[in-house]
This record gives sequence, structure tokens and C-alpha cells, in this order.
Amino acid sequence: ETIFVLYGVEGITIIISAGIILYCRWKVKNLPYNEDRLSAKYQVREVLNFSLAILPSVILSSILHTVSLVPAYLWHKGYIDYYISCVFYFSVHSLNCVVTKITLILFHPAMRIKLRSMLFTR
Repeated sequence: ETIFVLYGVEGITIIISAGIILYCRWKVKNLPYNEDRLSAKYQVREVLNFSLAILPSVILSSILHTVSLVPAYLWHKGYIDYYISCVFYFSVHSLNCVVTKITLILFHPAMRIKLRSMLFTR
């Protein structure tokens, strides 16, 4: 039963992110470029950058959640033991947490720059 909730939440997140991306691109293009609107344009670009970064992260998370269902399916069919199924299931979920954060850092320009400065500067 929770599979439907999981895919529902991730599907809604993907749809909302895609809508925000389209709206922000339209808004950035239509905002006039003057001193009053410069701050608003910057904020809209930040929302756009974050939305572009989180979309691949959510899609990758959905794929990994789907992969995590394979051990449960194999256990249900009797091909593997319950304990082995749990090991693989929770391993994929742990991997999902790490991969989701790495994807977010790699796709967000400001986070990528900050990580590079933290790792490679004196």
C-alpha cells in the first residue's frame, strides 16, 4: 500500500518541479531589467536553479525506489530468503539517500561551487 503513496508523492514532486521550471523561465524572460526588478529576477533565477537541480534528484530517487522493490518481489516469489531481501532493500534505500544528495550537489551550481571550495581550497 505504501508503494502507491511513495510514487504519488514523487510523481507530484516531479510535476510541481516541472511546473515551477516552466513558470520561472517564463517569469525571467518577461521581467523587465531595471534596478527595482533586479532582486526579483535574482530570486526567480535561484528558484529556477534549485528546481533544475532537484528534478534529476527526484527522478533518480524514483528509479532507486523501484530497484528496492526487486528484493521484496524475489522474496515474495520464494527465490531468496527474507533476511537477504531485507539486506538488499535497506542497502538500496541507504544508497538512495547518498545518491540523492550527491545528485543535488552536482546539479546545483552554487552547491557545487561551495563543495569545490570546501574540498580544494586552503
